[in-house]
Parts: sequence; C-alpha cells; structure tokens
Amino acid sequence: MDLLTLLVLSAAVWRLTHLLTIEDGPAAVFARMRIALGAHQDIAGNWYSDTFFGKLASCFWCMSVWASGIILVAYYYVPGAWYVLLTLALSGLAGLAYKATK
Repeated sequence: MDLLTLLVLSAAVWRLTHLLTIEDGPAAVFARMRIALGAHQDIAGNWYSDTFFGKLASCFWCMSVWASGIILVAYYYVPGAWYVLLTLALSGLAGLAYKATK
C-alpha cells in the first residue's frame, strides 16, 4: 500500500468514525442509532453506555477499530468502493480543515 492510499484510507476511517460516534446526521439518524444500541447522552451532551454495542457506538477509539476493518474490507473486496472511500476521506479532510481554521 502506498502512502497516498494509506492517507486516504486513514481520513476515511476518521470520517466514518466521527460520523457514527459524534454526529447526529440528517434527521438524527446516527443519534437514534446510538440510542437504539444502548447509548445515552448526559446533560453536557457526552455519550455514554453500559452495554457493549452502546459503548461501541459512543466510543471514538472503539469504533475506529471496527471502522478500519470495514474500510479495509471495502477497499480490498468491493469493486468501486474506492470512490465511496475517497468521498469519505475528502469530507473528513474538509471537516478537519474547518476545525483547524475555526
């Protein structure tokens, strides 16, 4: 794997992980997913859980391991996945640039 591919896949993992664990998403689809998996929000807006899937859905570090696996399987075994992964990567890099310049 060359360096550019590694960077693109890393950015895609960051974006997917951030989307699933932190963002609400359109129509709060990701927030509702976390709640369905057993996660809850405290008064400060932080997600927490006592269940395995709730912890997975609310822990950035935990989800990043699973997101990495999903991204790698898609990259190696799903024809055309590169374009979806590149879209995630570009979106992730745009989000990071926004946070860095805010």
